[in-house]
Amino acid sequence: LAGPGEGLVPVVLKGAGTLVAAPGRPLSLVAAGNPGLAKGGSGDLLAGLCASLLARGLAPYDAARAAAFLHGRAADLAAIRRSPDSLLPSDLLAELR
Repeated sequence: LAGPGEGLVPVVLKGAGTLVAAPGRPLSLVAAGNPGLAKGGSGDLLAGLCASLLARGLAPYDAARAAAFLHGRAADLAAIRRSPDSLLPSDLLAELR
């Protein structure tokens, strides 16, 4: 995908595993996460994680991979306390603090 003035940018495909792809980089599978991520607002949290890592200076591909892992791991930790079916994005945020 072409980003404004940036050339090609990474793509994150959420599913049973998260795939992160970028031209010239290996396809990355992030296995962290659970069905509790299939909620409104969860993707917004993922986008915010990615943006914050970019702002800290990570390269786009690295930021996307790290954000996908942190997002999934937070969901896995939150699911220890609650059923994945009842997870909310705020539960993930609590795990990221």
